[in-house]
Amino acid sequence: MEMLQNLRASELVLDRTFNPAESPDVETLNKDYLVEACGLIPDFFADACLLLELDHGGASIDFFAKTGATPLDTIAETMNTIYGSGGFYDGFGGSIDEHGCYVSKYSEEEPMPPFAKFIYEHFCCYVYDCAITVLFDLRTRQTIVGRFD
Repeated sequence: MEMLQNLRASELVLDRTFNPAESPDVETLNKDYLVEACGLIPDFFADACLLLELDHGGASIDFFAKTGATPLDTIAETMNTIYGSGGFYDGFGGSIDEHGCYVSKYSEEEPMPPFAKFIYEHFCCYVYDCAITVLFDLRTRQTIVGRFD
């Protein structure tokens, strides 16, 4: 009898780390739960990164100079298109700290540790509880925050 393995594209093209901030709270969650909590967000991110590479290839510098969009803006817009309802559209707000924890725009909320960090080249995608998602460019330090619920 042949065994079929369910393999997602994001597992092939992204480096991934669960509990990258080494949070004791996230440490108590098992890997299957963290994978499930991240849902399709890593796949949206992987697809958007691959499409960026295919669409712009070596001409990316000219494209981005003409449009004013950054590569991270294009990844966010592509993720919005793939997802189809929300994501990065409405300016969710907030930022991340040096450990990758989400810092809400509301000062009374505690920083939220990421469930996972996904990396494609110099682009990072952090996924948090409640499907809060942060894109981060390691080169430019640009940050885009959204929610994929």
